[in-house]
Amino acid sequence: MRGRPRRTVRGAARRVDQALRRTRLRMSGGAPGGGLILLYHRVAELASDPWGLAVSPAHFGEQLAVLRNRYRPLSLGALVAARAGGVASRSVVVTFDDGYADNVSRALPLWERHRVPVTCFVTTGAIGGDGEFWWDELDGIVLQPGTLPPLAQLGGPLRDLRPAEGCTTLSEADCQRHRQWRADSPTSPTPRHRLYRQMHQRLKELPAQEREAALGELRAWAGAQTSARASHRVLSVDEVRELAGRELVEVGAHSVSHPVLTAMARPAQEDEVLGSKSWLEDVTGQPVASFAYPYGSYSSGSIDIVRAAGFGCACTTRRGVVTESSEPFDLPRMVVGDWPGETFARRLDDWFIGLR
Repeated sequence: MRGRPRRTVRGAARRVDQALRRTRLRMSGGAPGGGLILLYHRVAELASDPWGLAVSPAHFGEQLAVLRNRYRPLSLGALVAARAGGVASRSVVVTFDDGYADNVSRALPLWERHRVPVTCFVTTGAIGGDGEFWWDELDGIVLQPGTLPPLAQLGGPLRDLRPAEGCTTLSEADCQRHRQWRADSPTSPTPRHRLYRQMHQRLKELPAQEREAALGELRAWAGAQTSARASHRVLSVDEVRELAGRELVEVGAHSVSHPVLTAMARPAQEDEVLGSKSWLEDVTGQPVASFAYPYGSYSSGSIDIVRAAGFGCACTTRRGVVTESSEPFDLPRMVVGDWPGETFARRLDDWFIGLR
């Protein structure tokens, strides 16, 4: 009888080791001297979610129950302050990026029910408008069922796109079949999904004004609506004030236009950082102490700008555990998926002990 393949044996041994490490973590009460900052965007159920931004209300409620029952939920400010004396084991901070309206309508009641502090990082230039974030608008045009005009009619930054033939029509069946597709996966299941990736790459690299001009042309080309879908609405000014007024919520800045900061000259970066802070402080009447780098894009110069603007800390999308040696303007965060509570708990334990 032939023995097991060596790769299978190694995989089984790794899983046993991981299980033992999880058990030791639970028995010891956590990982001394370390905390986690979790990154969310939305609490919603969506027809398509190409960047995996949404956690369903049911799963989010389960995740908050896990945090309340098994971990130490902290505010971001409390975690940063605790670094000097060592971060208590199993400390976890919840953050939300961008500023979707469902942060108020769906997430806020759950935060308050489970008594979990939250920091909401707001992209101020989008607040109070009747449109969607540009990546959502692109999803609404390209990844929803229907027929689009020939690509040859597009100009500007979106000219000369060359997806495979057959990107004109996307069926309802294909939409349903591929609703779990993620744009950062290595493959595209249909030519329309490939087109979305190509358009997203080009639009992301543009300055805000040029991107809006390109989106205007894209809307006209597709005959798309200009108002936001109810499922993708951005916070209103009153909703930002409502968040800022809640006991468990801290409002942080996330730039004005959600740019790739490292693609911008220093004066433009300063406008984005200072502009978002000033706007939020004017609207909420409160100091804004934290910043999150859009797309996780930042440099040493970006850190200098954020520090000079008067923020006390800034969050990245770099993975890792926060310890007493963590730089307050380079704080790591872990992206949370649409997982049920037990899966979420296993992920947290893995992250605390350095598993991926």
